[in-house]
Amino acid sequence: MPLPRRLFLASTMAAIALPAAAQTASEIALFKIVSAKDEIVIGLSRADLGATGAQAVDQIAARIAQAGRLAVWQYAPRRDAQGNSRMTPTQRVVIFASGIVRIEPVTVDGPIQPPPG
Repeated sequence: MPLPRRLFLASTMAAIALPAAAQTASEIALFKIVSAKDEIVIGLSRADLGATGAQAVDQIAARIAQAGRLAVWQYAPRRDAQGNSRMTPTQRVVIFASGIVRIEPVTVDGPIQPPPG
């Protein structure tokens, strides 16, 4: 198969896959974790939470308190190839209960990229 046709097929397959990724991304809820030293934004899937809004914050706090820690994806705003801003997972982090001062929900106007895998 010639290279241009392969590129066309690859771009077509990517375009078909985009709506599924966008649908998954809308199911990511963002939260700001504030500690005495800093703050980070994390993302959790709504399926993992099973709740929204204040109930989700309560559920996260209970999970961290029960286990003492929680492994999550840290999110940060990044620009895509077209220059649009989107929230993107940057690294996997562990949050420890002892350092948390506050947990609050975060809303963003742009899209949220789902974590890898």
